[in-house]
Amino acid sequence: NGLKKILAFKSYGKALFPGEINDDNKLDGEGPFRVFQPQKTPSPPDQRATAADQAVIWPYNNDWDHNAGFSARTVTMIRVEPLPEGTTDIDVYEAGWSYVGQEKVVVYGAIADLNQPVASIRANGQAGAITVNKEDAVSIAVSLASGSRTRQPADWWVAATYTVGPLSGWVTYVYPTGWTTELKPCLQGGLADLSTPFTVFEGTLPEGAYDFYFAVDNNADGVPDATWYDKVTVIVQ
Repeated sequence: NGLKKILAFKSYGKALFPGEINDDNKLDGEGPFRVFQPQKTPSPPDQRATAADQAVIWPYNNDWDHNAGFSARTVTMIRVEPLPEGTTDIDVYEAGWSYVGQEKVVVYGAIADLNQPVASIRANGQAGAITVNKEDAVSIAVSLASGSRTRQPADWWVAATYTVGPLSGWVTYVYPTGWTTELKPCLQGGLADLSTPFTVFEGTLPEGAYDFYFAVDNNADGVPDATWYDKVTVIVQ
């Protein structure tokens, strides 16, 4: 549901204590970096099961989601999979402890996203810009290739600016009700391929200039970011 892991380096304003192996061959400490896994079922921050003092607001509750066991301590490497062909993997046992002393975390692997979403918007099937007569019908349609971000929560936006004589402004298209002067996303939901163009406007327009936009964000917060977008211009004469 949009939750993300956190790479932490401080706790209550203080640096995390660096990890070290104790006499029992177990890891003490949690820093200089630790990854925190979101709880699958949100619950209060209760005490540890081994805590001596359980007379607190939230004593240990066995039924709550204890994500500490899934939150890796003393993180030195983050491998983004799948590893691209030819990428040299890092030997954790050889390199890891030196990174602890250097307060370093290495991120490697499939970092470059070569398959990002592609948003497309067309006017009468054409990209870029078209010029039509005021008697001519105009069809505006959008399509999307979701690429590597399929199912990622996102805001979908369809908007237009217009200049008609002395008037100008913005409008947005909200599915399925239609166009409005309010700033609203077309819809909010996971990205998916929209291979068959979806028509958002069809009809004639008054003389003037129009810019139509189709955009999708990399989140679903109701704020237009236009992470991936396309534009088409229509001149009506």
